[in-house]
Amino acid sequence: MASSQSTERGDWLQSSVHAVLGPAIKPKPSCIFSRIPNPFARSTISTPFSKLFDGLVDRKIVLAGLDGGGQGAILRQHASLDPNHEGKDIETRKPMVGSWVERVSYETGIMFLAMDVGCCAPEWILRVELAIAAKGDAIVWVINAVDGERLKESKYEFDRVIRGRGGIEVVEQTRPVMILLNSCKTPNCLTIGDAREVYGDTSGDLPIFETDALTGKYIHEAFRWLTENLRHGK
Repeated sequence: MASSQSTERGDWLQSSVHAVLGPAIKPKPSCIFSRIPNPFARSTISTPFSKLFDGLVDRKIVLAGLDGGGQGAILRQHASLDPNHEGKDIETRKPMVGSWVERVSYETGIMFLAMDVGCCAPEWILRVELAIAAKGDAIVWVINAVDGERLKESKYEFDRVIRGRGGIEVVEQTRPVMILLNSCKTPNCLTIGDAREVYGDTSGDLPIFETDALTGKYIHEAFRWLTENLRHGK
């Protein structure tokens, strides 16, 4: 009986992750998810940002952080191939009721997944977040530089989703992880020093970039570091 229950739990989690990473499949009664298609997924259009990924194929880039961090803005303003920045090529995947992941796919198999994590979500949603992060070939952790009050909460979620509960790493050390301190445009915003002070040993040698998704400040520099490390398998 216990084995059967364990299998059922594994089935719903696997189905939820597949709803985000793969094509739509017929849901089982115990699993609820949906896929909202976009009009031109896997477009052949290129942009200066997408050219950073030239030569790379079949990679999943997970952009995660607290709500309001800016991961959605990065997806729309930079990863998206929509020249009007309206996100018409962004798919919204719903692995479970109450959760969603935004996705952009390139013809080469490069896939960007943007998701908000934490925020007092129920346990089953937290498990889906962790499972999706574990599938990433690279992780981009986004911190809102004007949300200093939640910096410690951001660090807690980083440890949970990226490092795993109990300090067990979910992401292999060979997979690049970088931190974006986003919306760095006001005198009172957080600095790299502030982030390293709170993140402590967790940040280690991880690069932290001061960026602004709307103006594009250091976005290309950050993702150039990411793509170079993906190419060299670091």
